[in-house]
Amino acid sequence: MPTWMVVKREHISQRYAKGLSNTDRIKLLIRWWGETNDTRFSDAAFELSQSPVSGLDSWRDGEEAIELIAKLRDGDYFEELPRADEMADHLEAAAVAMLETNLTSEELEKISDAVDDWRRHLTDQLFHAVDDAIRYEIENVGTVVEEMDSESTLLEHIDTINKLGERVGLSSQAVSRAIERVKDRITKLEEETEVSDSPSFPGSKAKANDVFDDTALKNLFTPLIQSNDAA
Repeated sequence: MPTWMVVKREHISQRYAKGLSNTDRIKLLIRWWGETNDTRFSDAAFELSQSPVSGLDSWRDGEEAIELIAKLRDGDYFEELPRADEMADHLEAAAVAMLETNLTSEELEKISDAVDDWRRHLTDQLFHAVDDAIRYEIENVGTVVEEMDSESTLLEHIDTINKLGERVGLSSQAVSRAIERVKDRITKLEEETEVSDSPSFPGSKAKANDVFDDTALKNLFTPLIQSNDAA
């Protein structure tokens, strides 16, 4: 069963989440195995870990997949689950592939937080994949922030850069350069706002119909002259 549904509308295709994510499906199968001790459920969980439907998704699986990998290796969470360590290895490989896709800054931060929380049960391949994704995110921050149109979001992104940059040991110069790019984006947004908010004075320009020829001037002053003569 697919985890996404694609709906085509004229010139575009939109993707919608469908059913449970891969991680939630595996957890559900493990729970059924725990309640019934039926190995058909544990076997299905193992097969799904080997080949997640359409791969793990950074939005739907993300940090939950990292937590599941760690719990499978811990031993206290799923006692006597057949091939738990192998299941964790397969899921970790899928998580590495997930980190090589286009992640949003929010997704990357959440995944990085989960890796930091559960690192005792994770391996170097996952650490390297997270570090590479963070470095790529910060080095290409100019492209990332071009899609951000909120000053508050950009200010939050500066906090994210500081946090993730420190986590992977980036130099202070590299972090400062990235932050300057974010500040440049904030300045650009402020300038665009000032232009759009500038008042216009339509009455300050002469209207096309305001023509002051001899006839117009005569019509303007004739009533005044007649008024004086009458007095």
